[in-house]
Amino acid sequence: MRLAPLDCFGVMNMERYDLDYRKIVENVKNLRRIKSLSQLELSEKADLSMNTISRFEINQKQINLQTLIKIANALDVDVNYLLGYEPKGPNKQELLINSLIQDFTDKDNEMLISIITAIRTHRQ
Repeated sequence: MRLAPLDCFGVMNMERYDLDYRKIVENVKNLRRIKSLSQLELSEKADLSMNTISRFEINQKQINLQTLIKIANALDVDVNYLLGYEPKGPNKQELLINSLIQDFTDKDNEMLISIITAIRTHRQ
């Protein structure tokens, strides 16, 4: 696995290391939309200003590694996925299921497992 190259200030140098900054922005936007998060909601989850998210998404602001890590954590993905180094990211179904069950209680989870088990048994 390659690591993201940084300059001495922890800022990603996109040109020097052939990182596709547009792809990083696209990955962030796509995941934010899949998770049905507004820019404001993402900024709150990442503890960043909405202005930072907005300017980043329209390519007016490059961000440092610390900020990208905050965004990755807020989106529940590995930072390498956002950088394009991770070949497999979460698919839309996984993200949807995770967003639907994030506030489930233990009893809800048990019921869901029972339903899934019943579906699998029925298929066989």
